[in-house]
Amino acid sequence: MAINRLAIARCLSLRHHDTAGVAFVAAAFFLMAGPPAALAQTLPAFNWILEVDNSGLGYPYATLGTDAQGNGYVVGSTKSLNFPVKNAVQSQSASPGSYDVVVTKFDPSGNIVYSTYFGGDADDIARAATVDAAGNVYVAGTTASNNFPTTPGSWSPTPPPPGGATFLFRLNPDGSVGYSTYFTYGSETMPQAIAVDDTGAAYVTGSTLGGLPTTPGAYQTTCTCGYQDNGFFEVEITDAFLTRFDPTGSKLIYSTYLGVEDASGNAVAVGPDGSAYIGSPTGIYRLDPSGSSRRGWLRQEPVSGYRGRIPIKRRRAVAFAGAGRRRPRSAARDSNHGRAASEHTGRDLFRRRRLRPRGESARARFIRQRLLRRLRLT
Repeated sequence: MAINRLAIARCLSLRHHDTAGVAFVAAAFFLMAGPPAALAQTLPAFNWILEVDNSGLGYPYATLGTDAQGNGYVVGSTKSLNFPVKNAVQSQSASPGSYDVVVTKFDPSGNIVYSTYFGGDADDIARAATVDAAGNVYVAGTTASNNFPTTPGSWSPTPPPPGGATFLFRLNPDGSVGYSTYFTYGSETMPQAIAVDDTGAAYVTGSTLGGLPTTPGAYQTTCTCGYQDNGFFEVEITDAFLTRFDPTGSKLIYSTYLGVEDASGNAVAVGPDGSAYIGSPTGIYRLDPSGSSRRGWLRQEPVSGYRGRIPIKRRRAVAFAGAGRRRPRSAARDSNHGRAASEHTGRDLFRRRRLRPRGESARARFIRQRLLRRLRLT
């Protein structure tokens, strides 16, 4: 059978504790097979292929996760009115024509366990999600709805004023709602990554221009952010943030800005002691379990004559190397060439990496690589 249309894979996940190398792949448009004679490429030996949404109306953010039992989870957003639902907490779109969050759980054989919409009367976009070993799904994102489904007793169930908001919700292993809450009000904050620890506490990070609810004793309660006029237009200067919710979603254990200009929380991981590690274009940062102190590694140097920092690396994932090892590994992507790279670990984290050949300035390297990219496109 030949491939009629091939999707771009958005993410890949291995099953928890899997030694057989079984992988799950999620994509914005799943693989479509057909018999055109003009194509000679054949399908590889997949265990199974599950088409979740073929409407073409899905939002290009998706997250894939697995639990300890080998169940798989796909989280995204769609405008489709025909998204497959099963054992759903919300069986149809709350606002046709707008995006709703969608969550699908399937068993190791590819059978759907539950599949549901989740949203209100306007666009609801899943920006980050994770799954714990027990099968609880945690989803953070942005919403323009003033009736996004929330639960009594959650951190902030009150509908937001006009201007949008962010949200966090948890679905239990059977697909029922564990909790759901608004998080921040306004459009200044963007959740970009989420992690969960062994107690069920969720850690949400991302970028912000202010308006974050901070907690007493937090490392940084004011935002190192704003707008700067470069002579042509205003440039946004964001700060990163980290908020730790308690396992019930009813209160904030801590909530803090990172306090770093141009930072963005693109990834987060939780250590065995409850310390949180944030991956940002500006470096990798550790916050202690109380959120009151910060330590940073792999900071990028400002470039003379250039406002801000050249985004040499866009850190998209942070994970721990193995049991008992508390120093993180960072999966980075080279923003100039698009190839994967791995950061130093262990004691190398305390030494600044050499990001350019000896004798070449960062500005010269930036110009040289930009010229090379242009030549490749001609």
